[in-house]
Amino acid sequence: MSLRASRPINLIFIILLIFLGIVLLYGQQTSPHPSPKDPLTSSNLRPNVPLFNRWSDCMAEKVFNESDHKLFWGKFQTWTDECDEKAEIDQLNLVPLQNSDETKFALLPVETDILVGSQTNLVTLGIGKDIDAELLYKQKLNEIGRNISFYGADPITDVNADLYSKIGKYFPFAVGGDAGYSSASVYINGTYVNRDVVHVDLIYFFDRILKIKTFDNIWLDAEGAEYPLFDIFQKTGRLERKGIKFCQMSLEVHSPSEPQQIQFMELIKQIIKEFRYGMHKNRNVGHMRMYLFNFGDSYCVKKFLTRNLYELVAKEESDDDYEDNLILKRNIKIDLKRDNAIVKLPVPEIEISGDSAETKKETIGFIRERFVSRRRNSQMMVRWSTFTAVFGFLLSLYAVYFLILVSLSVRLFVHTLPSSNDTKNLKKPSSLKKKILEKWTECARKQLDKVHTAEEFWLQFVPLISYCDYTEKIEKLGLVGLKNDDEIKYALMPTRSPTENSSLSFVTLGIGKDITAEKAFRNVHIGDVNRKIEFMKFAKRLTSEKRFVMLKSVYISHIRMFLFNFGNPNCVNKYL
Repeated sequence: MSLRASRPINLIFIILLIFLGIVLLYGQQTSPHPSPKDPLTSSNLRPNVPLFNRWSDCMAEKVFNESDHKLFWGKFQTWTDECDEKAEIDQLNLVPLQNSDETKFALLPVETDILVGSQTNLVTLGIGKDIDAELLYKQKLNEIGRNISFYGADPITDVNADLYSKIGKYFPFAVGGDAGYSSASVYINGTYVNRDVVHVDLIYFFDRILKIKTFDNIWLDAEGAEYPLFDIFQKTGRLERKGIKFCQMSLEVHSPSEPQQIQFMELIKQIIKEFRYGMHKNRNVGHMRMYLFNFGDSYCVKKFLTRNLYELVAKEESDDDYEDNLILKRNIKIDLKRDNAIVKLPVPEIEISGDSAETKKETIGFIRERFVSRRRNSQMMVRWSTFTAVFGFLLSLYAVYFLILVSLSVRLFVHTLPSSNDTKNLKKPSSLKKKILEKWTECARKQLDKVHTAEEFWLQFVPLISYCDYTEKIEKLGLVGLKNDDEIKYALMPTRSPTENSSLSFVTLGIGKDITAEKAFRNVHIGDVNRKIEFMKFAKRLTSEKRFVMLKSVYISHIRMFLFNFGNPNCVNKYL
């Protein structure tokens, strides 16, 4: 592509960037924000639960006054017990669900939740060879005419697979903060031992495997792997970004190290600050057993709380304003210690340590001015950050486009030069074996083109392809037959010395309890008409592309074949 030819495209692209930038800026400046005066629809209503407000105020006064992580961990159960009692949490009617070694808690759907759905789901992450609590919850739901769907994941398949499959869908892997294969602590025969386990990412499991956006219940017992998942409780966390939410969770936070105690303390303070989840009936038994409920979500509140426990009120203009107003509504107690202001929540009225009324007046004014200035500047900050982010993205697109043009020009220039690297580093493949493969490909293409229906193609494939094996003398390639219990697989052995290539790799997809012939092979199992059509397209495409050869094919209700990529110089150089 010449520089002159690309100029009109560059000019159009720049004009488009400028136009989009102007539109975005104008849109940000003129788009109205929702007002509290708008009609009270479900989209601008939030639940207000007085008992949760009392519980949250009680907890805030305790957790924000403790900065020692060890004391924080030790006091946490006592704090939540006191605040549960003060807020009268028993009004929730939490149902105890006993299994072999612990008691979980859950709320049952209320009778008036028909509008938000009668179907309930529960995900067990860490089954532990015990489903007594799940069975009891299912029984109590059935008694009120409700159904429930169970999904369980545990890497220990022994017992767990058969046990959980009786009530729901079982997944034989661990769920954690990311995907991979690593050592994890698992509970086996009454003790914790380290085992190598496959684990998948929690968000991928919820979003791509289960494909569920709203979870009524999650029981999470990750045996220590829960710490990397703490961000799921935050408003800016991965669940929130994916639009996934949960109403209830039974969580076990396992015996923490000192850094994990700090992480736990920071998590609890963040949860209290964000004013969404209540944490009740907590028990410290070496690790912390906790029950959480999402009081900040209308779906959860409507489905699981009786109508006398909550009201729906108008949302604030933004989340920041809402949190600021919560602080003002709860009032603030400030201790002036040197230059630091320590916020303690809540107290009945604003009290400031100090002798002068002037100090009190100045401090209150400072706090109010801080909140007012935040609200005044928030809209301009959002507009500017949005504009810069979008404009930067568009500018990046142009940079990528420019780099592509440069890359294409370089590739056109390089392709005109001789490839000295190939002739220097790769040995020239055997001309005899190369010719055999080329002739086989041409023979196979002609043979397969004789058949036009999928059913006939399926039946005639092996005779047609075997004809080419025979006529083109493929035995000269040096294929090695590898017999296992019920079949013979084929492979080419490397021709290089061990010093040049000391290791090989291959993948077996379908082991079949037999690894005596674990070499590179392709085993195609096809049954119905649609798959036969796909196979016909697949085989004809391979022969037309002149890359893969399909040798030593055998038909026994399914087709076994050996494939070799003679179109790749590395493969040819290594094996021929």
